[in-house]
Amino acid sequence: AAAAAAVEAAPAAAAEPEAAAGKSEAAKDEARDEREHLNLVFIGHVDAGKSTFCGQILYQTNQVDARTIEKYQAEAKEKNRDSWFLAFIMDTNEEERAKGKTVEVGRAHFDSEKKRYTILDAPGHKNYVPNMIAGACQAAQTPYHQSTEFRGGGPPLPVLHLSLSLPRTPPPETL
Repeated sequence: AAAAAAVEAAPAAAAEPEAAAGKSEAAKDEARDEREHLNLVFIGHVDAGKSTFCGQILYQTNQVDARTIEKYQAEAKEKNRDSWFLAFIMDTNEEERAKGKTVEVGRAHFDSEKKRYTILDAPGHKNYVPNMIAGACQAAQTPYHQSTEFRGGGPPLPVLHLSLSLPRTPPPETL
């Protein structure tokens, strides 16, 4: 696991695929990684805690170091938003932090022994529904979904149902 989360704001439109020849070494290594990869998008009502939940996942999986957490705690306290520090892991721009509303889809990566994960933190406010839809589309972009079988009217999309609660974490053998 990396020392810090690879968090970036995703564009409003779905991410453009990289040309095979232009892939970075990290992307090439990831392409060779045979572990199952899951894209998970968190969609819900505004103020439901999606960003905080995603931040908690990254914190619990050791993707964010203690110094960064301390920095976010201080920043949240300065803004009179003490409990929002975990959301700051995903909500990276000043507009999002000031308003307490996710605007762009936040994206982060983490892995376990058995699987690789990309989590997408979609906005919940009605003004940013197009960005939320873009996040849902990114989660649907798995190799199976891009296959010619699916585009040709093959079987329906698989549905992943998650039931998660905090502060309990799933047993390591399921990750």
